[in-house]
Amino acid sequence: MKRTILLILSLVLASCSSEPQQQINIGIMSTDSSLVLKERWEPVFADLRRRTGLKVDAFYAPNYAGIVQAMRFNKVQVAFLGGMSALEATQRADGEVFAKVVEADGRAGYNAVLITRAGNRLRSADDVLRQARNLTFAIGDANSTSGTLAPVHYLFSSPGQDYRGRFKLLVSAGHQANILAVVNRQVDVATSSTQMLSVLRTSHPDQFRKIKVIWTSPLIPSAMMVYRRDLPEATKASLRTFFLSYGESDPHEKKVLAGLVTITGFTKPASGDLDFIKNLSTGRR
Repeated sequence: MKRTILLILSLVLASCSSEPQQQINIGIMSTDSSLVLKERWEPVFADLRRRTGLKVDAFYAPNYAGIVQAMRFNKVQVAFLGGMSALEATQRADGEVFAKVVEADGRAGYNAVLITRAGNRLRSADDVLRQARNLTFAIGDANSTSGTLAPVHYLFSSPGQDYRGRFKLLVSAGHQANILAVVNRQVDVATSSTQMLSVLRTSHPDQFRKIKVIWTSPLIPSAMMVYRRDLPEATKASLRTFFLSYGESDPHEKKVLAGLVTITGFTKPASGDLDFIKNLSTGRR
């Protein structure tokens, strides 16, 4: 009898241990190179694996639309996105916002900015609009809130102010590429964000000193965490618990968050965050 009980227990334990972990693929928006993003985010995902038991892989897309598309076809189940991309994920990819970033400076959001090289004659957005035909301009990813949506809404939404065809040269790239284009004198003006400038100030202070901000937008809601609605409820609960408590007290987790530079934690999303983004995208202020 004792041998029989031991045999049954061993079979049960073997069955439990062989049960596959749930696979969760997480998409990270492309604010920097894949190598840099992986270095910053992988410690977070290591803690996520450890605390939840989930099998987690990260997906660093070359553009924002790639993550939304991957979520739409269930290749990505969780994503870290800016406001515009988060809105699209809820509309097109069965996504639901479950957390948003707590900014390092304590604010409820961040700002889009126009930057030029320090010492440039340009002093304001009005200067840019007046001299557009003689300027080279780098705008962000089409689905970037700070790189495109906010600057277009606040600066180029009036009649006759369409940015397309207005400049001597118009290019579109990610935040990091646009910053480097300004630093290296490849373009006169570019869009960016206060978050990216904070990263630049920490990681490349020599480049930061070569940049001048000539316009700052009103506050934009912080970046958001989105998961697919059809994930198991237990999995969604685990994800919420992990992110909403991450870095609250654990010294190791605080150190990991410090590596993200602009993020000190995560909090519940505000009810009006997506409405604000929707209003920007439809031209209402």
